[in-house]
Amino acid sequence: MNKNKAIILIAIIIGVLLALQYRSFREIELLVQRTEPENIFTELRVFQVANKQLRANLDVTKRALDETQSKLSREAIDEEIQRLKLLSGEQTVSGEGIEVTFDAAVKTFWLNDLISQLVVTGAEAVAINDVRLLDRTAGFRDIGDGILMRRYFLRPPFKITAIGPRTEMQSAIAQSGGIVDRIEDANPTLKIIVAEREKIIIPAFNEESSQ
Repeated sequence: MNKNKAIILIAIIIGVLLALQYRSFREIELLVQRTEPENIFTELRVFQVANKQLRANLDVTKRALDETQSKLSREAIDEEIQRLKLLSGEQTVSGEGIEVTFDAAVKTFWLNDLISQLVVTGAEAVAINDVRLLDRTAGFRDIGDGILMRRYFLRPPFKITAIGPRTEMQSAIAQSGGIVDRIEDANPTLKIIVAEREKIIIPAFNEESSQ
């Protein structure tokens, strides 16, 4: 069951139990107004038992809701840990994503901003010109018309590939006034192409092969 649906279902159950409990109290008030004195105490006893059961059911449902929320919190933490492992470059990653292509050189601080936006939006792995970025990548340096990333010297055109939720990432960077618009405004002759891809493969980082 979808996480949100599970929470909504439990919340609905709690609401129904609360409504039933309120209804019972209301019925007691009406009962006192209309019932003969000798019958009131017998009928009140019935309502007391019913309300006791309702309160017990409500307690059980609340505990179930707390347990569900705790489980969802643990799952969210586990998912974030897994995402950080992927960003560390230790595992080959494949899946949907986007490609962002620059046809000419661009200042590295723009690349930093773009990649940061992708990661915040859910990117699990990122590469530039097929060189994978790592969580320990310090950044880039401008050298002539290219950039230096770790020990790699990369020349334009630059192709940034990112694996993650392609629609969300594309919307985040290509929205009006977003990072792509700002880069193009600062570099009028630069052409940027953003394309969604159904499947991208970014290999795990191999320390030996990078020597």
